[in-house]
Amino acid sequence: MSVSSVLGSSASVPSEEISFSKQFPRARGQCSPNARKKQKGRKQDPGPIPISTPVLLLAILLAIVLGMMGGCQGLPVNVANCPIVPTPPANLTVIPPAQEPPPKALCGFPLQVSAPASGASVTSPVPLSALASAPDPIYYLRVYVDGFAVLYSFSPTVNQFLWMADGPHQVEVVAEDVAGYIATNTFELTVTGQRPGSTASRTFPTGSRVPQLSSREAPAPRGSATPYQL
Repeated sequence: MSVSSVLGSSASVPSEEISFSKQFPRARGQCSPNARKKQKGRKQDPGPIPISTPVLLLAILLAIVLGMMGGCQGLPVNVANCPIVPTPPANLTVIPPAQEPPPKALCGFPLQVSAPASGASVTSPVPLSALASAPDPIYYLRVYVDGFAVLYSFSPTVNQFLWMADGPHQVEVVAEDVAGYIATNTFELTVTGQRPGSTASRTFPTGSRVPQLSSREAPAPRGSATPYQL
């Protein structure tokens, strides 16, 4: 029996009945076996994938670290952040004359001095260990004591003993690469005495000019450097 036969031909279906069919899919036959098969095979849109706050912060931190390490467009940091373009050495086969006082740093690269420690009290000869980490090959590495050049090396590392008079001293390590970038590392130390049997053939009072070695260093077969005696 239909709704119209019960209510009469002039009666109409209430709006609630129409909305009922919209709210419940079974009234439209969408829960039939065939409809369920169609719904099961239909791929659901997962929508945007949520990103948690810790993951987002980690990604930002990683981008900052990579930017600091690589610089602009993958360049080394000292090159990418340098406001000027240095002038490369004109002739890499010639040992450059020592500048006194030492040159200033120019967009310097890492230059680490592992020994002696800054402010240390030591005995002479003083062991010096330094490492220059330049993006380009090293042109030279020099060691200055109280503003005067006392040691030269054509490698990025220095492991030598330096004779110094008793008293306070300022030591500066300067390295330049073939592109013209210059790095410096300056520190203070105090010599408290001379080791027995290791006194140099000539002594120099505190504050006097320390003479430079005429040939600085001579290459040894294994690539290390052997200083000439005074």
